[in-house]
Amino acid sequence: MKKTIELPCDINDLVYTLGTRKNGLETLLTTGEVIPRTVDEIIISSKGIEIHSERTREDDNNFYGFIGETVFVNKQDAEERLKQLKEQL
Repeated sequence: MKKTIELPCDINDLVYTLGTRKNGLETLLTTGEVIPRTVDEIIISSKGIEIHSERTREDDNNFYGFIGETVFVNKQDAEERLKQLKEQL
């Protein structure tokens, strides 16, 4: 039986990412930014749907993140998650 996955975005779509960094293995710290990025690669694994984007600014890095954690298909969801993370600090 063939299984189908509906992707939340496509290659070259604009997504919104949180400017984040890890502190140890578990703690996610935010830089307080929502950064628009273009999807270059979509990776499906047991951890979820991972999005890759090349850097968008000179002072930026390539980006990998998971849908719903640090990558969102609309800006409003990204801003809401950013707000939640700030409240946890």
